[in-house]
Amino acid sequence: IVSTNLVGSLICTREAIRIMGAQEKGGHIFNMDGAGSGGSSTPLTAV
Repeated sequence: IVSTNLVGSLICTREAIRIMGAQEKGGHIFNMDGAGSGGSSTPLTAV
């Protein structure tokens, strides 16, 4: 799960950079964490 979430974030960020770089105004990327970020899982919130 950690690998999937980490790699998924990296792939999405890479594509967002590619798309925003092609735009005139660019953009911003906010990678945020959420439930379970403290090391404990929260039931029924798997991605």
